[in-house]
Amino acid sequence: MKRGLYFKLAFTNIRKNKNAFFPFLLSAIAMVAMFYMLLSIELQSDGLYYGASYMSQILGFGVWIAGIISVIIIFYTNSFLMKQRTRELGLYNVLGMEKKHIAKVITWEIAIVAIGGIAAGLVLGMIFSKLLFLVLIRMVGLEPKFAFLVSPQAIAVTLLVFGVVFAAAVLQNLLKAARLKPVDLMREANAGEREPKAKWLLAFLGVAALGIGYEIALTTDNPLQALGMFFVAVILVIIGTYCLFVAGSIVLLKLLKKNKKFYYHKTHFVTVSGMMYRMRQNAMGLASICILVTMVIVVLSTTVSLYIGIGDEQRYRYPKDVSILISCKEGESQRAEETAGRLKEVTEELARKKDVRIKSVETYFDYTHMYFREKEGCFKSSELVDYTSSDILAFQILLTEEYNKMTNSSLKHKGDTPILLVDEETEISGSSIELDGVRIEVQGEGIVDEKFRERLYPQAVLLVSDYTEMDEICQKLNSRMKGEKGKQRFEIHENYGFDLDGKWERKEAYGRKVKRYLEKKGIEDIYLVEDYYSTWQESLGLYASVLFIGVFIGLLFLVATVLIIYYKQISEGYGDQRNFQIMSKVGLANKEISHIINSQIRMVFLLPIIMAVVHICCAFPIIKNIMSMLNLTNVKLFLGCTVGTVLVFLLIYMLVYKITSRVYYRIVEKR
Repeated sequence: MKRGLYFKLAFTNIRKNKNAFFPFLLSAIAMVAMFYMLLSIELQSDGLYYGASYMSQILGFGVWIAGIISVIIIFYTNSFLMKQRTRELGLYNVLGMEKKHIAKVITWEIAIVAIGGIAAGLVLGMIFSKLLFLVLIRMVGLEPKFAFLVSPQAIAVTLLVFGVVFAAAVLQNLLKAARLKPVDLMREANAGEREPKAKWLLAFLGVAALGIGYEIALTTDNPLQALGMFFVAVILVIIGTYCLFVAGSIVLLKLLKKNKKFYYHKTHFVTVSGMMYRMRQNAMGLASICILVTMVIVVLSTTVSLYIGIGDEQRYRYPKDVSILISCKEGESQRAEETAGRLKEVTEELARKKDVRIKSVETYFDYTHMYFREKEGCFKSSELVDYTSSDILAFQILLTEEYNKMTNSSLKHKGDTPILLVDEETEISGSSIELDGVRIEVQGEGIVDEKFRERLYPQAVLLVSDYTEMDEICQKLNSRMKGEKGKQRFEIHENYGFDLDGKWERKEAYGRKVKRYLEKKGIEDIYLVEDYYSTWQESLGLYASVLFIGVFIGLLFLVATVLIIYYKQISEGYGDQRNFQIMSKVGLANKEISHIINSQIRMVFLLPIIMAVVHICCAFPIIKNIMSMLNLTNVKLFLGCTVGTVLVFLLIYMLVYKITSRVYYRIVEKR
């Protein structure tokens, strides 16, 4: 054969099978463009502003995710194309073409798609990457004064990654063609048309996995546990979804078939039989659509919520505009009080220099330590071998007078006995608590005020009458750790917090300067200095990049979903060409046939989105708890973003159905 013949034959095949190859080419262009844009932006994002390293790390993570999803989409599409064209390839073999000739044709087909997809994707990526970079800069709240250049490194990496992926796709096709015989190639396109068997065990496993996954999502209340259990629930739900679509749907249809009164009706008879065939052919694809739709909604709703709710997240993390912690030496209560007065002088001096005003000052002393439950009422500072988050105790000592002032409470001591306050999850009974062998007699139990509430762990707050008593308890607890290697001694801290009044840029300048100014003025033992304003830009960059990546990942999932739906419609169309002919021969009118098959198509199409919405509803509680770990406690905001994302995706989903169904009807009408 002439060398150019393989290329011409491959090009002709692509043109004649444009319904299958054109979406493959478009998806390849989209994936290459998105991968290049993410990579080029990531390479040029570091150093844009103070704290931009977080944004660069998030974008880098997004590049990896985009690459993995692209590989999955390309291999899925390639496998579908090979399955649809097995009869054609078998015919080539029967007509005299050797396997090596068929291999060259297949190689040229993928090569044409790869070259076109990579070239067009890179061009579009270069064109739109600057625009998206400016969008990201605006999201971060910066002025677009940064130069953005075409990245040779991003081009080289993109060429390498997608060159390897398409080469692997070619290898997959060659191996498949080499293994199959001509008769197999001719028959493979028609495989799977026999009536499926009911797999009761697989259906039961699907129901069980889905039920356990839902139970975990609905009953896990602790945010720390939610993070670990979420992935367990996700795996169980994915397994359950695939099992239910593959086996559960067939079991249900088999049960309907056994109901003779229902089954032996001309409409029900055809509908049940047709649905059984459709589920046999498309169960894996429908389950994949369901999982992808769920992922799109989760990714977009969470990232949008984090970005919109950045004000709530920052304020929860920094209740005061400026928070200063000073370590207090044991037995030096007078020095601690002097430090508080000195802090007031120095912070106000800096405020005058930065043209801001200090207001709402709060100052209090506390001792904080994490303990592990050994037994009822007894806790140790050393980690246990086997424990859960419910065994951890966040223990804090506060002065009663300061606690009452900050929480508008009126708690009073009975004699010299400390007051013990707990949260709803903490179970401490009796009139004492033991910490590292130190037994502390306490009076009553109350609920900790929301201002001092710890969200991740069970909590206990001990209120004492004065600083001297706090210092004595602290020394007793620390004495138990002396001589034990690796043990960290905990100290009393002076907490000094306040809000600022003035222009934003001046408050931000104050926040950046305050720590160095305190050190300059001789304030010793500074443990921690935090402020709301100087960290705003860093947090905005973090959540903006998370949203940016979320949109990209959502688009990639959407591309995968559309491709699966589109190719499912094609396979449905070719299958229903024969079904139309058979039903016409048994006496059904064309109008009845169209009505039956249209209702089946709509039913099959709606199943994944209905199941995905159920997944989202059941997953909402556990995702809400995870979001609280990221400082987003505004449940109404998260709920609104989730509902809005679901509604928008439903509209997109129905639009995709309308567009892809036209391809289906064109194929069917050729009968």
